[in-house]
Amino acid sequence: MKIEIKDLENSQKQIDIVLTPSDMERFVSRVVDRLSKDIKIKGFRQGHIPRNVVENHLGREVIFQEAAEEAIQDNYVYVIEKNNIEPIGRPDIKILKIAYGNDFEFRIVVPLLPKIDLPDYKAIAKNILTKHKVKMEVEDKEVDSALEWLRNSRVKDKDKKPELDDKFAQEIGEFKTLEGLKQSLREGMMEEKKYQERQKLRLLILEAVGNKIKVKLPDSLIEQELDKMQDELSQQIASMDMTLDKYLENAKQNLKEVRDGWRDKANQRTVNSLLLRLIADKEGFVPDEKEVEDEANRYLIQFGSSKEAEKQIDPDALRVHIRGIIRNEKVFELLEAVNVK
Repeated sequence: MKIEIKDLENSQKQIDIVLTPSDMERFVSRVVDRLSKDIKIKGFRQGHIPRNVVENHLGREVIFQEAAEEAIQDNYVYVIEKNNIEPIGRPDIKILKIAYGNDFEFRIVVPLLPKIDLPDYKAIAKNILTKHKVKMEVEDKEVDSALEWLRNSRVKDKDKKPELDDKFAQEIGEFKTLEGLKQSLREGMMEEKKYQERQKLRLLILEAVGNKIKVKLPDSLIEQELDKMQDELSQQIASMDMTLDKYLENAKQNLKEVRDGWRDKANQRTVNSLLLRLIADKEGFVPDEKEVEDEANRYLIQFGSSKEAEKQIDPDALRVHIRGIIRNEKVFELLEAVNVK
């Protein structure tokens, strides 16, 4: 095996790996053993089929292709661990040479956490929070509008709208009086306003911190963020029983045009994610694993059974995602706390 590692611009490393036929043998054998358990060939017991028979049945190239995929994954993990490389996104993998019986050559470009001199993010946060103090209230007309929506939602066919009285409140939920329902609506609206304001301020703080740094991000990171945004759009329009193709047709745009329009936002979102990670690292924030496990279990329980959850969710990926959420929340709590000192 031959490995060459070199630094690239924009916080990336290039890893070139060459595996000889003897290096590849263990991956080919592993694939043959696995596939032989799933195929049925007359005259042989399943799982006990000779290698040459499996190769003739499936084709050497098919087997070698799968072996190559396993070799890439195994060697990628080996190289980054041995060389203390910490990727911050998916690697870009390019096969340079592949043919059974010959050297297998491939290249991996890994995006890394950029080296950034963080500004005084606590001072920036305090400045933003001081400038954007907002007195929030829920007006009577907002409560009235919510009540009217509830009234309309209870109309069946051509029935008359129900009267806004204590009986109506009791039918809506565990309320004894109309005033109790109004108070519940008011409190819910206030919580929503506080949440929206908090999210807005968090973005303002990150953008203000981001404006104080200079960083050139790897293109692969931006593309990955664009992929996330595309997935978010697909999920959103799927909830409206619409396909992405139909959405694009209605918008009179192709997918490239849509993604190009998102590029600046994708760049900002990526910078924000990096800042949260860098601040968390500097502050030494490490999520408690019990908290991570509890949150993961709360998420998985919605699937009804562990088997059903395993079909749809990668548990390891879920825990990584939850660790990120907890870490980010700790950073935001730190930045928000500077306003009360």
